Amino acid sequence: MFRPNRLTFILILCCGAFSALPCYGQKWANDMFADREYDFGMVAKNADTVYKFEFKNLYKDDVVIRGVRSSCGCTTPSITSTVLKSHETAFVVAKYNSDRFVGSRSATITVMIDRPYPAEVQLKVTGFIRSDIVLQPGNLNFGSVSEGSQPQKVIQIDYRGGKSDWQIADVQSAYPNVRVSKKELFRSRDLVSYSLTARLLPGAEIGVNQAELILVTNDPGNRQISVNLEANIVSPIQITPIALDLGEVKPGQRVMKHVLVRSDQGCTIKEVDCPCSDVVVTKPVGQKKLHRIAVVFTAGSETGLITSTLRVVTDTGTVKNVKFSANIVPESPGINAIN
Repeated sequence: MFRPNRLTFILILCCGAFSALPCYGQKWANDMFADREYDFGMVAKNADTVYKFEFKNLYKDDVVIRGVRSSCGCTTPSITSTVLKSHETAFVVAKYNSDRFVGSRSATITVMIDRPYPAEVQLKVTGFIRSDIVLQPGNLNFGSVSEGSQPQKVIQIDYRGGKSDWQIADVQSAYPNVRVSKKELFRSRDLVSYSLTARLLPGAEIGVNQAELILVTNDPGNRQISVNLEANIVSPIQITPIALDLGEVKPGQRVMKHVLVRSDQGCTIKEVDCPCSDVVVTKPVGQKKLHRIAVVFTAGSETGLITSTLRVVTDTGTVKNVKFSANIVPESPGINAIN
């Protein structure tokens, strides 16, 4: 009868531990992704169609991505960051190559992870690329746009599906900061062409704005066409920081911080005010590309969290708000000497 010695027992335990590692690694890696499947639906030929799979490092250790690969040339994957610190977020970007493929297409994207443990996560995309509808250009990309401006972009939709009565009946969007109009350009037995004009409206948030426009057609088999819209709204006036957190402050303590206001063309600070009576601000004078606003806070006797808003108005009409906070904590009691 075989009786394992101590060394054999240790080897069995080690083999079991190593065999369990891929399973464990796969689960913790999968848990980082908000979703792992996406259906593009019906996509027009040449449409610039992209989906971003969000993932977040939920752990204390760094997550290191070795790379991404796709099982099909219909989808090109990329990654926005290969090293994620704890609680950082990144995206695996899946670009559906509707300019080179048609018909039903699907791909599996494999995300290869090196650390803290070797693992692979598989993401799946599916869709149907129509050959009878072509977009020129592939999307409505406004690029960088100054805050408050109202630029417009035009896209052309060509239909070659054989229905001479084909038409775009409506344009729908959940994005409130765009106005869209359509115009029929040409109609024959073989070709129907429309132009779609999109104008950005004031009120879009600073940063990257992304939206989907849905073109509703009278084709009972394929009623909807999606068009992606993207715009990077840039403020002519940048202010840093946007939140001024002084942390813990003792009663009577005086703290000074600075708020920086930048403008490529130069600006004048017309007003600086804060409703908190414990805050004193100094308004800079003259027109400059960089202003330093001194903010002085003197803590009162009452303890607790104080929040307020610093309001900055420039001669361009731009109004910027900086959130202000300080936590007034009591003095630590002294320690009596023991004789």
